[in-house]
Amino acid sequence: MTSTPFDPNAARAATVHASLRKARVSRWALALACATVACHTPRSASRTRELVVNLTADADVLLPPFTSTTQGAIVADQIFERLADPDSTVNTIGDRDYRPRLSDRWTWATDSLSIAFHIDPRARWQDGVRVSARDVQFSFRVFKDSADGSIAAPLLSNIDSASVRDSATAVVWFHARTPDQFYTATYSPRVLPAHLLDTIPPARWRTSVFGRAPVGSGPYRFVRWAPGSFIQLGADSAYRGGRPAFDELLFTITRDPSVAVTRLLAHEVDFLDRVGASDIPRLRARPELALVRWPSEENVALLFNLGDSGSRHARSPLQERRVRAAIALAIDRGALVRGLLGETARVAQGPFPAILLDSVFLPDVPADSTAAARLLDAAGWARDPATGMRRKGGRRLSVRLLVPTSSTERMGAAVVLQAQLRRVGIDVAIDETELNASLQDMESGRFEATLLDLTWDPSPASARQVWASASAPPGGSNFGRYANPEFDAILDSALASQSADSAHALYRRAWSVLVRDVPAVWLYDLVNVGAVRRPIEPRGLSADGWWTGLAWWVNGTRAASSAVDPASTPQ
Repeated sequence: MTSTPFDPNAARAATVHASLRKARVSRWALALACATVACHTPRSASRTRELVVNLTADADVLLPPFTSTTQGAIVADQIFERLADPDSTVNTIGDRDYRPRLSDRWTWATDSLSIAFHIDPRARWQDGVRVSARDVQFSFRVFKDSADGSIAAPLLSNIDSASVRDSATAVVWFHARTPDQFYTATYSPRVLPAHLLDTIPPARWRTSVFGRAPVGSGPYRFVRWAPGSFIQLGADSAYRGGRPAFDELLFTITRDPSVAVTRLLAHEVDFLDRVGASDIPRLRARPELALVRWPSEENVALLFNLGDSGSRHARSPLQERRVRAAIALAIDRGALVRGLLGETARVAQGPFPAILLDSVFLPDVPADSTAAARLLDAAGWARDPATGMRRKGGRRLSVRLLVPTSSTERMGAAVVLQAQLRRVGIDVAIDETELNASLQDMESGRFEATLLDLTWDPSPASARQVWASASAPPGGSNFGRYANPEFDAILDSALASQSADSAHALYRRAWSVLVRDVPAVWLYDLVNVGAVRRPIEPRGLSADGWWTGLAWWVNGTRAASSAVDPASTPQ
């Protein structure tokens, strides 16, 4: 592809002209329309250089500091790059397990309070401009600015600033020495093109044309976004790391998981990143498909809104810890997982996926309805003899549960929770909403409870983003508005600790406070099970994001790989 400077008007025009230049885009739009009425046309065998990936919802924005959905991150990470990438171990201590990306080498200061990153001289923005230290300095300013909407700002609190030593060297400065300094400097921030963004007022970044048609330095460049239908990327033939395995990536949006599976079986999709338990047997039986598994840093929790939910009542019953604790006791998490999720989930052991925990905070025990009833009685919520439901002062104990329609599993879990909580006299009304609408409700606080699916960064420090009081919206992801000075203080001490052992001990104390306060009921950890069309072979599937090595998947005769489920190999 030719390189051209970013022009907002040209970006708009490209959306119109792309359909004329690329006939396959029109065919995919037709295929997407067919998917809604179950008409499926097998893909042409000539399109072997196109990888089609299913997304369960549309992206929100493709500008990394403001990307708050997994779908947005999946696409944006093909366009933008980190200074350095972790290997598959995702070790957050030191820099031994990191490989160069935009930075080809780095040097620590003698006092360990700064790191100088040298930019790879071959690195170019997709408009041809060289990536410079100024871009790094600009990017850290944007990522650290929560006032302008960066959701990653709480994770970068130990970073003071970034400076320019020379055009090819940026220096990242820290407030204190900690074991995970290198991780902090390289994991969350993606480097952005200052020459394209510094003329846009910060308040307009999220809604700018750039956020819908970005220019990055990664292996794929933006081509087209048809909202609600697909996002198309093209291989950057000038990428310094070599041409990616696929000429095009097409992220199609199929909100109904059953339709997504049908499209996979009809050869319209190449990869599903999540397969439901009920679909595994029939996909395993298809010789042209392989099941793939990889570690997970994702869990699902019943999150309570501890702030003002906009209810007509002055105070939500969920703001009382005894009510939340009763709900936790009334939920049989084991029965939920066994009956609904099978091999695609495990009962949660704590506030974070088991891969990030070093202790068990929530043993796998059945529901205790008797103990739940005692707590509700003590809180003044008495059973109505006529209905069996609980009331206090004429008010019914009810919870409105927000659930995104993009997740069949969570919608099914909502029904199970509704039945389990009804047994102790709690009424649950399920409010099914489209994913981005659900996100808006959470950000604005217009909900009572929600089933929240969280994909965590591989460091316990990411707890600040979701549970620290300073991370409450607007500008943060503490959607439940949880606020406890004791928790904040312990977490701050853990983040500032210079000893890994001391930090882990403090993190354990912080998680114990969370479990005691019950700002959520942590239900289950997800187990990643996906499906891919042979002979495509995913490489480097990682717990911190299956999509991180998407450019280097194998597009040819399938070689042996530990990622492929042996049960899916034809016998």
